[in-house]
Amino acid sequence: MQWAYGRAGVGLPRTSQAQRNAGRHVSLSEARPGDLVIYRDDASHVGMYVGNGQVVHAPYPGARVRYDPANMMPISSITRPLTGPDHRGPPGRLVRCGPWTAGRGGTGAGQRTAWPPC
Repeated sequence: MQWAYGRAGVGLPRTSQAQRNAGRHVSLSEARPGDLVIYRDDASHVGMYVGNGQVVHAPYPGARVRYDPANMMPISSITRPLTGPDHRGPPGRLVRCGPWTAGRGGTGAGQRTAWPPC
């Protein structure tokens, strides 16, 4: 997901656990294309909702990306990444918020920065 959002100029946290809290939670009936569908209680898998009850995802590391039903496994949450001026950021840019703290690769190697609360 980080790669796909990055192509659109939007940053996302690296892990699916952090991505779970990178926006507003919505129900499956409210899901829109681009929303992140987080799976399992441990948030160990993520797919991108593409509409019509489908997600695009890589089923395991190194696998080809494919389409599957959004309810293919237990859904933990559906996250709509926060973008736009109504969320303290320019249009098309993710406003990073929540408890996540960047380590290596955040603001610079070895530096740490906390995101503002949502």
